[in-house]
Amino acid sequence: MSFKINLCTILLFSCAWLMNAQSKKLEGLTSFKLQNSGTMMDKNNNVDGYYFFYEVDKLKKGKREYALKFLDNNLNEVATKSIVDGKRTFVIDVQFNNQALLVTMIDSKEDMFKLISFDRQGNQLDTKTIEYDKYKIVEFMQNQEAMGLHKMVTAADNKGFIFSELVKNKKYGYRIQYLPTDGGKDWVFASDPEDKYHYNIKVLEVNDDMIIAQESSRKSLFNSKGNNSIIAIDINTGKELWRKTYEKETEPRYVKNAFLTDENQTVVLGEYFLEGENWYSAKGTGLFTQTIEADGSVSRESKLSWDEGIKPHMPKNAQFEKEKENIFFHDFVRMQDGTFYAIGEKFKKNFNALGLLSRGAKTKLVITDAMIFKFSPTFELQHVEVLEKGKSTVASLSDFGSPQINALALNAYGAFDFNYTQFNLDRDQFVVSFTDYERLKGEKNKYAFTAISVEDGEFFKDKIYLENSDRKVSYRVLPAKTGNVTIIEYNNKEESTSIRLEKLNI
Repeated sequence: MSFKINLCTILLFSCAWLMNAQSKKLEGLTSFKLQNSGTMMDKNNNVDGYYFFYEVDKLKKGKREYALKFLDNNLNEVATKSIVDGKRTFVIDVQFNNQALLVTMIDSKEDMFKLISFDRQGNQLDTKTIEYDKYKIVEFMQNQEAMGLHKMVTAADNKGFIFSELVKNKKYGYRIQYLPTDGGKDWVFASDPEDKYHYNIKVLEVNDDMIIAQESSRKSLFNSKGNNSIIAIDINTGKELWRKTYEKETEPRYVKNAFLTDENQTVVLGEYFLEGENWYSAKGTGLFTQTIEADGSVSRESKLSWDEGIKPHMPKNAQFEKEKENIFFHDFVRMQDGTFYAIGEKFKKNFNALGLLSRGAKTKLVITDAMIFKFSPTFELQHVEVLEKGKSTVASLSDFGSPQINALALNAYGAFDFNYTQFNLDRDQFVVSFTDYERLKGEKNKYAFTAISVEDGEFFKDKIYLENSDRKVSYRVLPAKTGNVTIIEYNNKEESTSIRLEKLNI
């Protein structure tokens, strides 16, 4: 099976830009002033609009004037709201749940979170403040989030928002607060403040009935061995429904994703390890999927080892040595017909001579091709699709820990080429995209945005070359309404931001 490519796309992409592009110029907004921007999406990444939070002016007594600008999914301006706050106030997260937009800010001077909600038209609804004890708690929480071990805010479509924070008790613990937007009741779910273990929490999935979260625990911050548990929480009451624990001695697992079926079955996917192995530092033995019923019982489990279950089925151009190479999985998706797709990029951890000379990290990650694995509903590998990309390298943040842990942290800094995954409403088609720096023969190198559409098991590809940057213009790619992509250009010389909508030929 191979990609089906519209040949006219590459030859005539510039004409397509002129014919299909919708664009808007945002004067006075540069990457230096911009604090946060992104897309307002539901759980299937259907796009409702865009937001930009940026500094407008410096005021007296350390105050700052900020602006929060809203655009709809056709790039029409909906509203611009002015916010006056201190210079030590920053936006750290923005989420949308189809009813409201929740902007999470941190005021490091007052040691508090500020949660400000807006409706779809940009009208402010409510402001909630949550105090924290020490700023180092926030640093630790952001560090855990960067490593993929924590998620601060999760949107529950047409229900509310889940705010997860780490707290300093006897050890580190967590507290989950539910903030309803549909008239329901708020509640708090927390770890035991007297417990002798450190705890972390990450929300994986949510529907109208329950929240599925992964809880990790360990005896000390410097002891990487620990247990992982999957917890189901009633979204309306905050009561624990069931718990499945993966003991480090007998069943070490690292769950990457989870899905809730219409029958409230929980399907978890991730990597499994040999008994006694440490998921934090060991290389996984293979991939697994497990189905947990609404009462907490496990009804089905499938394992697929790298050596026996996956490697023999890879195409020739996808072969790799598991002892030297790894695959970092960005997303696991489940289609309406029950088939699974795992989306990843191949990488390996190498010696970094430049790091040694500069007394930095002595290792680096070398990132190469993108790979899409297709599995049957019973988790049998059916196909591996490969997108050949240019090689890129990035210094490791640490020489310790497994390559996967380094990849988790570096992914938060944009080291990989993956952009996003987006579904259609029927969940029988999805689009995955990458941005790659292509080294072209006979012309200047360029950044290329590649979108891959998967429908009925077939793969279709479209490519858009971004204009060559003279280092005064930087680019960002965001998801858009179905069949499109949004490209943002920051021109620091002209102090302007341009945003345009491009039609995809897939």
